[in-house]
Amino acid sequence: MRFGASAVTVALAMGASVVACGRNEQTLASLRETFNATGRLRTVVLTGDQDNDMQAMIPAAGNGGKGAEAHIDFSPNAAARSTHIASAMAALRPFGRVSFMGGIFGNIEVNYISLMLRSLGTPGRFMYGREAVVRMIKMIEKGNLKLGASGGVQIIGKFGLDQIDESDENSENGTAWGKQVLLVP
Repeated sequence: MRFGASAVTVALAMGASVVACGRNEQTLASLRETFNATGRLRTVVLTGDQDNDMQAMIPAAGNGGKGAEAHIDFSPNAAARSTHIASAMAALRPFGRVSFMGGIFGNIEVNYISLMLRSLGTPGRFMYGREAVVRMIKMIEKGNLKLGASGGVQIIGKFGLDQIDESDENSENGTAWGKQVLLVP
C-alpha cells in the first residue's frame, strides 16, 4: 500500500468516501486511526479469494449495495497475478471507473463481458499531468490536504537532490504508511 495510502489521503482531502483495501491489517488499522474523524473511510482486508473480497468491498462502499463509483490501482509488478484487481472491478457499480496507475508490466485478468455490460471506464495513466499537479498544490495551499505530522505522517528523513541515492536507501528500508522520506531542492 505504498502509493495506495497516499491515494486514500488525497481522496479523503477531496471529500470522497473511501474503501481502502489491502492485505496488511496493521496498515489498514493505522489508516483508520489517522482518518477516523472524517467518517468517510472504511477498510477491507484482502484474503486472496476473488469472490469473498468482492463481497466485502460492495457493502463497504455504502450506497445501498450498488457498488463503488471508482477504483484506483497502484499495484506493483509483483501483484500481477493477484486477484484484487478483478475483485475491485467486480465491486464497481454500473458506469464505474477503474484507473490503472501502478507498475504491472504484464497482463491482468479482466472479465470482458462484465466490463462491457456495466459500461466500466478503464483509463490508464503513467504519473500525472500538469493540471493534476496544479490542483494538488492548491489543495495543499488551502489546507485541504495536510502534509507531515498534521496529516498523520512522520517524516523520517529529508534529503537534498545531491543525496538522491541516500534518500532511495532510506525510503526502501524505512517507509510504510505513516512514514515518509522527503526529497527537497
